[in-house]
Formats: sequence, structure tokens, C-alpha cells
Amino acid sequence: MSSRSSFITSLAPLCIIGGLLYAALYIKPAGGGTALEPPVIAPRDHFYAMVQAAAGQFWAVGNDGKVVLGDGRGRWQVQASGTRAHLQAVDAWDARHALAVGNEGTVLSTSDGGQTWLKAEAPVSATANKLMRVQALPDGQAVAVGEFNTVLLGSAYGRHWERLTPEQDVAWYGLAVRGSRITVAGEFGRLMQSDDLGRSWRAITTPTEAHLTAVAFADERRGVAVGLNGTVLLSEDGGRSWLPVGQGGEEHLYDVSWDGRRFVACGDRGLLLESADGRAWKALDAALGEARNFLWFSRVVPGADGLLLAGATLGVIHGDRFVSLASKAAGTSGPASATAR
Repeated sequence: MSSRSSFITSLAPLCIIGGLLYAALYIKPAGGGTALEPPVIAPRDHFYAMVQAAAGQFWAVGNDGKVVLGDGRGRWQVQASGTRAHLQAVDAWDARHALAVGNEGTVLSTSDGGQTWLKAEAPVSATANKLMRVQALPDGQAVAVGEFNTVLLGSAYGRHWERLTPEQDVAWYGLAVRGSRITVAGEFGRLMQSDDLGRSWRAITTPTEAHLTAVAFADERRGVAVGLNGTVLLSEDGGRSWLPVGQGGEEHLYDVSWDGRRFVACGDRGLLLESADGRAWKALDAALGEARNFLWFSRVVPGADGLLLAGATLGVIHGDRFVSLASKAAGTSGPASATAR
């Protein structure tokens, strides 16, 4: 082979690389086709809380600041929350006013049905500041709890907050407010209670050292607290004393609520339990079928048409039938949120 041919051959790779660079920098692809919108509820989404604000309207919040609004007819939209912090809890006063809290001391409120979510400054700890629960109260007030002994009282529909407790190394996960009585539940079996909307507190002795994740009351006297390792506690004196109640399992329980006729608890591996009196519990998870072992639920709340479930997916239990809200939403679309994913 001549030296000239060898020289030309040696240039071939450089010509190929140069052509690729030219195409990458200067040749623009022709427009065409249709951009695929991501589903409103994606398989990787986890929702930590849910609330029905009004008939046919509910919010769900979860990882990466995601807020989803459903209209009860299979139509969903993602609302821009303005944060990437995980949102742990949501509650609503009505169809326009709602409140969400979560990691990094995040407190969000809306007064226009979620078209805009505004961040409020809350006096959380700089050391540990995850907020775990929030409950809306009459007249635009609210209570939120979280890490480092945080109990907050909100006003003006979540725009203003004051701290009710000093900073201490204890985390609160559960919250129940009835009138002016606040009951909070937390790590290592801790409970405390206030009868004057947080101005004074008393510690409550419990028979467990398991983390308590939620607490709910049926009336002024009967209440249930649940927690890790299948822990279920019952109070029949308004929360001043608690007794252990065996429910036959060791799966972690993450929430409990009262739907007007029974307590309902949820947790790992699709665990759902119900009890009319807080003492005798039975499984309610038959509606989940074979999907049970692949699911977990962090919140169960009563809705107008059944029990609303949030966790590895969103769903509603109508009688003995489970309806996945995520599958209904998979084929719908909504406005994209810059902070939702």
C-alpha cells in the first residue's frame, strides 16, 4: 500500500468523528410526533397522606413534594407545590382551603383549591424538623407535630404558626385533636396530652416502648393508638391511661382512624384491621386480594364513598371491594409540575 493510501486511511476515523460532531452541533431534527405526557400517578410515586376536602374532591401528597387533586370521576391533575421535600400529611377545611406538611419543616397552604400553594414560615427546629401530621381545626386553626418535640398551632388557614412546646430530643408521629384536647403519640411509646389547646401538657405512661405512629378517638373517652410491631393500645378514659390490645400480628401499623362506626388501622404488607370497640380486631384486607403482600399503606381515612388509602398506591375500599385510584389515573393527564418529580 502506498504512503498516500495509508495517509488517507488514517484520516478516515477523524472524518467520521468530525461528521458526528457536525451533526450533533448544527443539524436540528425535524419536528414531528407527539410528546408523551407522564402519567399523573406514576409507578414510582409514593403517597403518604390523603384527605377528602368535599364531595368529589380529594388531595393526596407524597414523595418529592407531589400534590395530586382528584375530582372523584377519574380525572386527576398534579398541582405545583413549589417544593421537592417529601410531604407527610395533608388536611383540608373545605374545597378551597387545605394544608400540607413534610420534611425540612415544610408547611404549605392553599386558599384557591390548590391552584397555588404558598410556603409558610414555621418555628421548627434547625436540628431535626420533619413534620409528620397536621389537623385542620375550626376557624382556620390547625395543629401540626413532628421531630424534636415540635407541636405547632396554626392560624389564618395555615399562614401563621406558633410553637407550643420547647425543643427536646423526641419525635411525635401521631396527632388527634378533639375540641381543646390535643393528644400526640411518638417514639418509644411516648404519649402526651393537653386539655387547653397546647398551653400546658402532661406526659402519659404507656405499657410499650414501641414507636407509636398514630392515635384516634371515637368519642371523648374511647381512643386507640397504634405503632410498630403490631402495637395496639386502647384507652377508655379519654387518653389518660392505656392498655395493650393484642391484634394477632407483628406487622408495623402506621395509621388508625375512626369512620363513625369503627376504628380502622393500616400498615405493612397491605395490613388492614377494623374494630368496633378497639378491643376485638379483625382483618379487612380480603378486598386487596393477591396484591396485599406487595402493598403498604401509611394513611387510612374515611371518605364519602368508602375508606381512602394512601401508601404504595392510592385506593378506596367500597364495602369488600378495593378500587385502585392509581390505575384509574394512569390514562389521564394533568398540568405538569416542575417540582412534582
